[in-house]
Amino acid sequence: MTIIRNASTAAQLSAVLGREVTAVDGGYRVKETETHWIDVQRMIFNWRISTTPKSCPLTYDRNWCYFGTGIETLLRAVGAASEWDGADDTDPPGWNKNVQTGEIRQAPDG
Repeated sequence: MTIIRNASTAAQLSAVLGREVTAVDGGYRVKETETHWIDVQRMIFNWRISTTPKSCPLTYDRNWCYFGTGIETLLRAVGAASEWDGADDTDPPGWNKNVQTGEIRQAPDG
């Protein structure tokens, strides 16, 4: 399933979450902390939560994959990013792969 990433989808996500979600290149900006922006991006095989340091806005410093590219996975990743505090010593809930460590909690095929 292909999902069009645009302002209309961001508005729908905002309505579902009850917080502002904005369209960014490749996905959605879900929230920000004092030091980072927290985005959900569409990758080839999954949706990914990424943190972007405000001091270096063209990079991502931490990433977690949510396997699948459908609407269900998008909602799961956006919901996890929304409820996560974004602290450096924590991870968002429900991820399938921690990109920093390579740990996989659930194989892509089930």
